[in-house]
Amino acid sequence: FGQCDAKRCTGKKLSRAGWIKELKPSQRCRGRAIVLSPDAKQSVCPDDRAVIQQDGICVVDCSWNRVDDVCFTTLKGGQPRLLPF
Repeated sequence: FGQCDAKRCTGKKLSRAGWIKELKPSQRCRGRAIVLSPDAKQSVCPDDRAVIQQDGICVVDCSWNRVDDVCFTTLKGGQPRLLPF
C-alpha cells in the first residue's frame, strides 16, 4: 500500500532479497492462501498448516498508524487470518 519508508520496511527488504513476491492489492493470492491481515476475524491455527504448505501465505503490509486508510475489499482471494498473539 506504499505507506512506509521503503528503506526500513521489512516487507520491502524481504522482497529485495528475493524471499517474497510482492503483489498489488488488485492481484489475487494463490489458491486458498492464508492472508495475514489486521482486518481478519480469525487467528492462524494449526488447522491452516496444509493450506499454507500448498498455497502459501500472503501478507498485508501497511502502517499500523494508517490501517484505517486501507481498503481491504480490494484484496482478492485467500483466507484472512490474524497472528495468534
